[in-house]
Parts: sequence; structure tokens; C-alpha cells
Amino acid sequence: MRALNEGRFAKRKEAKRRAGWQHIAERRAEDVSIRSLRMQFETRLGGAVIEGTRAGEGHTWGTVTAWDPPRRFSMTWHPGVLVAQATQLTVEFSAVQGGGTEVRLLHDGWEIRDVQARDNYDGGWQAVLARFVACAEEAK
Repeated sequence: MRALNEGRFAKRKEAKRRAGWQHIAERRAEDVSIRSLRMQFETRLGGAVIEGTRAGEGHTWGTVTAWDPPRRFSMTWHPGVLVAQATQLTVEFSAVQGGGTEVRLLHDGWEIRDVQARDNYDGGWQAVLARFVACAEEAK
């Protein structure tokens, strides 16, 4: 991806909201027969990531624990499980030679969950990040 600056971070953030979180909502919807209407990502320390369903319900999937645009953000991650079972996501953006951006996603904190929960995420983030890249490239 092209290098990020403060202005492009906002575009990438919007692209991520549209591509990544919607993909996650669609995957979850397939699993629990609920169709998400929207995802809300409050872009601030302490902000919530909330799924809004067609039934008018809101489900908090996580809370922003670090907010440092355009370099990184971290958040708790607990879609469909209790907050006490939250894992931790960190997403980092760094410039690479040639004007691109490397996006690194670290999903850890699995010791609070069982092995099955961890195994359910194998390959899942790759699909989300691929959709994020495609949407971000369109936003240039």
C-alpha cells in the first residue's frame, strides 16, 4: 500500500471500516444467523467497536486501548464472547521503501481462551486484511 500520512490515515481508517469490519460482521452473521447493519469504530482511546444489527441491537466487539494515528492502534477483541474473555489486537502501519505501507496485525492474549477459539481464527485475518488492502487502494 502507499505510505500513510495523517490525511490518508483517515481514508484508510474508513476503508478498513468498510472492508474489514464488514467482512467480520458478514462472517459472524453466517455463524449466528444475524445480519449486521453497520459497524461503528470510535477512533479514540477508550472508543468502542460496536456492531449494529438489523434488529436494532448493538454489540460491543472491543475497546480501543491505544490510539496513535497514523502509526498504530490497539484494542480488546471479544465479538460474541464475554469481555473477560477478550483477546488483544494491535495494528501497526509503517512506511516501506518505494512509498508503500506495511500493515502488521498482532492478535494475542489467547491464554484466556481455549485452543478451539484460537484455531477458529486460523486464516481469518488474512481475508480481512486482503479486503482492507483492496478497499484502501480504491480510496487513493
